[in-house]
Amino acid sequence: MDFESIVLIDKDNDKFLEDEFRINIECCFENIRSFYRKDNKIYLILSLNEDYTDEVFYKIISNFPYSEFNEEKFNIYPQDDEYYPTFVVEMDNDILENIQKNIDELLELFMEKVVKIYCNNM
Repeated sequence: MDFESIVLIDKDNDKFLEDEFRINIECCFENIRSFYRKDNKIYLILSLNEDYTDEVFYKIISNFPYSEFNEEKFNIYPQDDEYYPTFVVEMDNDILENIQKNIDELLELFMEKVVKIYCNNM
């Protein structure tokens, strides 16, 4: 199992929070485009880095189960004007251990839903 990590960027102060907020990532590392804190919210930008026809791109964005994430502790929505299907995930700022747990849950749920979309042959 490969482990990677991401470091939180504090956009309000333009600095890396390497010591305070290094998050280990077990899956979906290649789908993470950005990880930052702004206005006391944590943002994780996820992207499906694959070429799609316009029709399939639209189906991914329109059929994505946003409400299933929003029932959890996340607010997820599509990011406009992106080449790949891209999603912005907002969560509350918290201590490192809780952020780690939330991101683990988020990425597991994200992978489950993305696989379901692919398996339904869009």
